[in-house]
Amino acid sequence: MINNLEGGTMAMEYLIRQGHRRIGYIHGIMNIDDELRYRAYQNVLEKYSLPLDDSIVLRGYFEEALAYSEMRVLLLKGIQMPDAFFCANDEMAWGCIRALTEAGIKVPDQVSVIGFDDISLSAYYTPALTTIHSPVTELGSTSATELLRLIESENALPGTVTYLSPSLIVRDTCKVRI
Repeated sequence: MINNLEGGTMAMEYLIRQGHRRIGYIHGIMNIDDELRYRAYQNVLEKYSLPLDDSIVLRGYFEEALAYSEMRVLLLKGIQMPDAFFCANDEMAWGCIRALTEAGIKVPDQVSVIGFDDISLSAYYTPALTTIHSPVTELGSTSATELLRLIESENALPGTVTYLSPSLIVRDTCKVRI
């Protein structure tokens, strides 16, 4: 499994180091991956005594179009914009960026955005997305090795869960706040 808590913490700590203090979150669906990423968001805000403002926590359901729609609604409400958004996946980050850009808000000059997963297109969008890389190739290899071990051994006991560490990929959607 990908260590989503570690990856979420990595994303939030990066935003904090960049000087961001008002950070929004865009949820996926409430599955274990999103739950752990959101828990990291909450934990880091608490660690730095930063407020968790529910008005800038949105639900994007892991889809670009839904994250875009949620951001448009937020923008229409006239709520104070956060310094940054942590999006639970890259597709929602693209939707967030599109809505901000259409509203005349410059990413990363006015609002930074960080995604999660590092899917292949993330490097090619403009601006290129800063994201947390999920080592899916390694995950597949580890899973296949464990499956073969279970198949080849008559008395094999179920293995342990292996957590793979994600990594931060810095590109163009985050900027230092002064």
